[in-house]
Amino acid sequence: MIKKRLQFIFFFLLVFFIFNYSVSFGDTVTPTSDELNKQIAILEEKNKVLENEKKESEKNIQFYKEQNQNIAQITSNAISNITNMIYVVSAFITVLTVLGTIIIPSQIYKKDEKRSKKMDEDIKLAKNEFTSKIDIIEKEFQAKIDTQEKALKKQIESIETIEKKINMLLNEAKNSADEAKKSEQISKIYALITESLNLKKEKKLQEAINKINETFNYNPENELLSEIYAYRGGIYSELKENELALKDYNKAIELNPKFVLAYINRGNIHYEIKQYELALKDYNKAIELDPKNAVAYNNIANCYRIQGEYDLACKEIAVSINLDNKSGVTYTTKAEICLCKNDMDGFYENIELAFKYGFPLEKIYEDDIYKSLLDDQKFIQIIKKYEKCT
Repeated sequence: MIKKRLQFIFFFLLVFFIFNYSVSFGDTVTPTSDELNKQIAILEEKNKVLENEKKESEKNIQFYKEQNQNIAQITSNAISNITNMIYVVSAFITVLTVLGTIIIPSQIYKKDEKRSKKMDEDIKLAKNEFTSKIDIIEKEFQAKIDTQEKALKKQIESIETIEKKINMLLNEAKNSADEAKKSEQISKIYALITESLNLKKEKKLQEAINKINETFNYNPENELLSEIYAYRGGIYSELKENELALKDYNKAIELNPKFVLAYINRGNIHYEIKQYELALKDYNKAIELDPKNAVAYNNIANCYRIQGEYDLACKEIAVSINLDNKSGVTYTTKAEICLCKNDMDGFYENIELAFKYGFPLEKIYEDDIYKSLLDDQKFIQIIKKYEKCT
């Protein structure tokens, strides 16, 4: 009885599973993972039922075993058959599980893989097309940018050129204005200097100084300022204001250390106040700056003469005459050197050359060295000769 029931159950289950899966595969419907899991759950539930029935059967078998050995043997055989069927069912369930978890998903995966590859190819193709279009757009955009940048660069260069021209014109205008202003100031300065010179010629020395002082209001540049100080120093020298003269010559040299005439005139002040060493220093500095300056050599000769260094004086005056053989002052210095050496012939010869080349006759009456000669007939004849010429 039990055996028949078990055979019936096994046959029913076998037909059920074969029918279901034949339908599934015949229709080519691919079950989903959820459906497979549900079917497996059902089988497992049924398996549990079978196991429970097995246990119940074992109890019954044990019961019948005690009553009848034959029934026990039959039951044992039936249990063995049932166990075998359970193993078959379990194996079948395992097969179905493998189909559900490996083979069927594998088929799905293969289809999905093909679909995925197709999608990848489509995406790649679309991406390439999109990239190509982007490249074209970027190139066109960059070309427009480059064109605009070139145009902008030309505009900037044009603007810069215009700015440079404007700045150049402004600078030129400013420089012209500055030059005009500077020129006007210089004109006023020289006008004042001219007025001062005229006053000096008229022996209005203080007025000449007052006029030259007005030039400082126009802020003359260093070189011109140096000349103004030297000029004023000369007026102070005529006024016998030696300290003020020295002060102006010092300032002139400070402003222009290469001002040769300022060194010579400062040397003359030192000579006047009998500072011969300082005078020689200034004269030699003038020669250092201007090696062909005949006046400096003449003044050195005169400085040596006053100190009784006649040989040195002769040497220096010879250089001066060699540089300028038509200077009345130079021949006067040589005549005085000859007079100090008692060389009267040399004196007459050189004093006549001095008058010939423009030495002022009135200076003879101002210098003490000639007072002793005012009774000398030959000297008087020379003076009268050139007095007639004047």
